[in-house]
Order: sequence, then structure tokens, then C-alpha cells
Amino acid sequence: MTSLLLLVKRNYGVVALTSVLCISLGMNVTLAERVRSSRAVHEAGIRVGAKIIGLSVEDPTGVLSSMRLDSGRRTVLYVFSPTCGWCKRNLNNIRALAQRQSTDLGFVGLSTTSNKLKEYLSATPMPFPVYAAKGGKLPKDIDLSSTPQMMVVDPKGVVEKVWQGALQGEHQAEVEKYFHIKLPGLS
Repeated sequence: MTSLLLLVKRNYGVVALTSVLCISLGMNVTLAERVRSSRAVHEAGIRVGAKIIGLSVEDPTGVLSSMRLDSGRRTVLYVFSPTCGWCKRNLNNIRALAQRQSTDLGFVGLSTTSNKLKEYLSATPMPFPVYAAKGGKLPKDIDLSSTPQMMVVDPKGVVEKVWQGALQGEHQAEVEKYFHIKLPGLS
């Protein structure tokens, strides 16, 4: 036992570094598992084929209502947050898409929060109605934890297509192909 303590004292730095490395490795494995499992939940939350009929929402002034997505018309639901930098940079693309496709599709904006929504819309108006998720809570069918997001919902309320993230690079090319338009790009 004495020789073990003597060995540890002589190699204290190595023992400390090895201990930190083991703890770090354990934490990384744990976090990787959490990320993997949260991706599975997230991908299941907003998926093609999910049915979204109505959402409890607030208009920018705080008036509660229900937003229907089974209106008999295909609808683009744009999900954003007033504090999201990528959402602000993505605004030119969304405005262009809404202006060019508004005769064929309905467009609705959904903020993940009502906090500062009215002020945001005054400074950066959108060419379609915008609502906030009531109290930030949504049905289990949709996960809006990342912004921006855009989905196409068919006339019966079934999700046809989902894009997560700003419309740039591959996302922008895919959206342009899907809607047969050219977008201006990020601001």
C-alpha cells in the first residue's frame, strides 16, 4: 500500500490528467447519447406525414385564437423567433417566396414566442399573417425547438415537406427546385 501511495505522489500529474481524461470521456459519451436520442425525438416531432389540424395561437396583440391548417389549401408554415439571428437573415428568402407563391399557397408565420413579437413585426413586417404559439406550448406532433423552419402542409393538414434551418446552400437549392423559383439568398 505504501508503495502505491509513493507511486501516486511521484506521478501526481499523470494520475490527475488520466482522471480528468476519464471523466471527460464519460461525459462525452453521455452527451453524445443525449444528442442522438434528442435527434430521434426531434425528427419524429416534425415529420412528413404528421397531421397538424389546429394550433392554439396568439395574434401579435395577444388575442387567443386557433390557427387551422386544414383549410382546403396548401399552406407554408414558417416558424421563427424574434431573437433568432438566422431568422432575420432568412427574411428576404421568405418574403420572396411568399410574394411569388401567394396565389398558389397560403402562408402563415408562427413565432415560437410572443415575447417582443409585436415590436419585431413593426420593424420587420411579413407579407402574411403571423401568430405566436400560445404560451410557447405546442402539440406533441410538432417540435419547434429550432428556428427557422418551414413546412408545407397539404389541404387536409398533413405535412408534405419540412426544411429546418436558414435557406442557404443545399436548403436554398432544394426550396428553389421544389417551388420552381429563384430566391435572393440570405441578407
